[in-house]
Amino acid sequence: MILYRLIRSIRSGSHELRLCLGSVGALISLIAICIPPILLLVALVIVIAFVWDVIVFAFCRIVIDPIVLVARKRQQDIIRRRDLELASEQRIRDRELQRIRQENSLIEKNNQQRRMDARSKCELLYNMHEADIHERFNRQAFDRYLQKYMSDAEPPEVVESRGVELQAVIEKHCEVKGIADKPQSIDQLAQWFIDEKARIESLPLDERMRATHMAHLNMRYAELSQEILEKIRP
Repeated sequence: MILYRLIRSIRSGSHELRLCLGSVGALISLIAICIPPILLLVALVIVIAFVWDVIVFAFCRIVIDPIVLVARKRQQDIIRRRDLELASEQRIRDRELQRIRQENSLIEKNNQQRRMDARSKCELLYNMHEADIHERFNRQAFDRYLQKYMSDAEPPEVVESRGVELQAVIEKHCEVKGIADKPQSIDQLAQWFIDEKARIESLPLDERMRATHMAHLNMRYAELSQEILEKIRP
C-alpha cells in the first residue's frame, strides 16, 4: 500500500509524496530498532550453544576419557593379577596333589610288598613241610586261608600278624606230626637247603615270586646256620 501510494505520489507530484517518504522512513526506523536485537539474540544463543558443545567435548576428551582409561586399565590390572594368583594357586594345588599321589603310591607299593613278603614266608614254610603235613593241613586249606585272611584288601599289619599266626599253625602241625623242624647239624642243614632250593625251583611260580622264595630261603639258612654254630661252639 505504501509503495503504491509512493508511486502515485511520484506520478502526481502532490503533497502525498512527502507523507509516503515519511511513512517509509518510520517503517525503516522501526525495522532498524526491532530486527537487530532479535538477530543478535539468536546469534548469541547459537554462539552459547556452540561454546557449550565445545566445552563439553573438551571436558570429555581432557578429563573424562583419561579417567575412564585409567579406571579401565586398573580394572584390567586387577583381573590380570587375580588370574595370575588363581593360576599360581592352581599350580600349587596340582603340585601338592601330585606329591600326595606319589606318597600314597609309594606307601601302597610298600604295603603291597609287605603283604607279599608275609605271604611268601608262609608259602615257603608250607612248601618246606607240605609233603609231611598235607593230610592235616592240605594245599586247598592253606590257599583258602591266604585268600580269606591275607588278601590285598587287608592292611599290611594285619597280613603280617596273620602270617605269623599261620606260620605258628604250620609249625604246630609239624610238631604234632613229629617232624624235625630244624636240622641239627651243618650237613643236615646243607642237605635241607639243597632240597628246598630244588623244590622252590620246581614250583610253578613266576620269576619274581621264585626270587622272593629264594631270598627267604637264604635268610632262613643263615639263621639256622647261626643257631647250629652257636650250639656246637665250645
